[in-house]
Amino acid sequence: MQFSAQSMTDLTGHPFIRAVMDNDGRTTIRNLTIEQFISVLSGSTTEEKNYVLLKDDFFPKEARATWFSDYLNYACTYEVPAKTRLLILKTPLGNKHYHVPFPKLIFRIEVKNGIVTSKKCFAMKKGSDKLYHYPFGNVAIGGGICMGNITAKDMKRVSDFTDAFFSGVTNNDYYGSDGSGKVSVRFSQEQLLEKLSSQKSFPDSFLVEDCGHTLKELCEKAPGNINKN
Repeated sequence: MQFSAQSMTDLTGHPFIRAVMDNDGRTTIRNLTIEQFISVLSGSTTEEKNYVLLKDDFFPKEARATWFSDYLNYACTYEVPAKTRLLILKTPLGNKHYHVPFPKLIFRIEVKNGIVTSKKCFAMKKGSDKLYHYPFGNVAIGGGICMGNITAKDMKRVSDFTDAFFSGVTNNDYYGSDGSGKVSVRFSQEQLLEKLSSQKSFPDSFLVEDCGHTLKELCEKAPGNINKN
């Protein structure tokens, strides 16, 4: 068997090792982190157990579950705490700016070969493991986020995705005329934002459950299985 290795850098600027193994004409190519490569050379159990020690801030500290192969292939489920944020709403009369309380949010993104293949967002109530619909526009029932194509090279860290999400303009796509299914009150999105503007926290009573799914179930789903029951 012949073995060769080449040090490379991915689109996010992180180093990795491209290992090529030729065994009687059968070639296997693997991209390894530095830690995985050292593990292979040392014959330690680290590689056998597929443990990788990450020493940077690529994944958010609020991560609840991370599936990791390399910096171009991973899935991360992470929490964004409840807080008051700026929401820009597109209306027929132009963009309107609202400072409104957001509930605690859960994001799940999956990256395969440097492409964000799945991006979802859910809301959560205090003290509950259940997932609820994101209460504003741009996110479909079921959590799917509509914000164009994003690649790993656009993100130096996972939180860059969240920053792009919150800085975008919200419209009424996936919200509907009266919010039916997204929130428990029959408000247009503009009416909802006007009401929230005077409140300090997002009312849990406004949230609508997402088909009985839980955060635990979301965290346990391996990459590629996010849309499977």
